Amino acid sequence: MAGLDASDLVSRLNRYAYSVITVGHQVYHSNMHMALRVHPAHSVHLIVKGWGRYVMNHVSLDTKPGSVFFFVPGMLFEWESSLEDPLEFYNIRFDLAEAYKQEDAWRLQSQPSEPFPLSGRYSVRNSIRTANLFEHLFQLSRKVDPFTVMSREIGFRQLLLAIAEDLRTEQTPSDSGEAVETSVQYMTRHFHEELRLESLADLAGWSVGHYCKMFKKITGYSPKDYIIRLRIDRAKELLEFQQYRLKEIAASVGYDDEFYFSRIFKKITGVSPSDYVRR
Repeated sequence: MAGLDASDLVSRLNRYAYSVITVGHQVYHSNMHMALRVHPAHSVHLIVKGWGRYVMNHVSLDTKPGSVFFFVPGMLFEWESSLEDPLEFYNIRFDLAEAYKQEDAWRLQSQPSEPFPLSGRYSVRNSIRTANLFEHLFQLSRKVDPFTVMSREIGFRQLLLAIAEDLRTEQTPSDSGEAVETSVQYMTRHFHEELRLESLADLAGWSVGHYCKMFKKITGYSPKDYIIRLRIDRAKELLEFQQYRLKEIAASVGYDDEFYFSRIFKKITGVSPSDYVRR
């Protein structure tokens, strides 16, 4: 996962619908070894105790408590467990399909167009939180009623989110995260006003260049794009009432020119404001 940006990771993970197939909790016997085989499905392991070695696509990786391993279909895999300290781990096998909304159209594809973004070993910093999420999913796996199935799918997303948040914490100094969060809160309160990059950068205590770089790294958007999306989200809410003129809505979210507002709205949503109301 070296070089993987946390915001980009979450954007890609959000493109999928997930189905948890099985959840297990196993202990390998001491000095066990599994010969090389082809891994058949998407799965993720969390090492809880012990020591051993996983070989993934001919890359040898030591296992230790807190290590998370993601497998993709077709990956070559073998393992061995220590004689003195056998491995204990959780494993989740899951399936996925691309299912996300782009502009105003749904994109549905049972065979993803890109490889799953998580593959190989990742050492989580908050191993207790991660272990609790795995244990929660393991307990849910013992029931098959519709409510539990839905809870399991939600829990799996929470697990993926926790891993991404762990990565973001690793990549972002705490003071940088706090500065961007302050900036986001200010934008949320004042998005209908004219917001200058220089002022936002001053609020964070950075140069404009560094501010833009850190803001995008943490949120996944440039400051300008983030403000636009705040404005368009608010405009959607007002359009639902169907009692305001377009010019009034444009002005209330920070646009003096209703025609420019309409162009921005269509660029973000894929439809014009009038078409959005008629849906």
